[in-house]
Amino acid sequence: MVLQSKKSCCGFSLQTGTLIIGSLSLAMNVRVFTYDLEIGGYLPSLMLTFPMIICSALLIVVAVKNRLPKLLIPWIILSVLEMFVILFICYLAMIIAGQAFQPKSIEKFLLITFSILSVTAFLLFRTWFIVFSYYRELTNRPKKYPQPEDLP
Repeated sequence: MVLQSKKSCCGFSLQTGTLIIGSLSLAMNVRVFTYDLEIGGYLPSLMLTFPMIICSALLIVVAVKNRLPKLLIPWIILSVLEMFVILFICYLAMIIAGQAFQPKSIEKFLLITFSILSVTAFLLFRTWFIVFSYYRELTNRPKKYPQPEDLP
């Protein structure tokens, strides 16, 4: 049994939620890509953001056409990789900030760090879960038109 959401955030349908996530993902990845090119192009970042731009565009196409669920698979896979990379970068940023500022209360600093990482992980997982649920909805839907494998 696979978990699947019936509705998206704030009462929107999964299709609308996927369209919003695709648009935001495309905008953010284009911004990161252009920033990386401006500062000289950090290759590992470019290797992740350029495919995510393409996958985000495919995500928007699928959400608008409401078919072709196989085009969602690259985004679903790459977003998991992106999730781990973003969480790792957040963790490193918190460690560097902790060493740079030398907080007086290490407990408070750890609580803030854990809170930021938890909220980030929740938001990234939630966006992935909405797109995955939309993928499941499209694949489980009865086919309207005969498929090539159904023809004699």
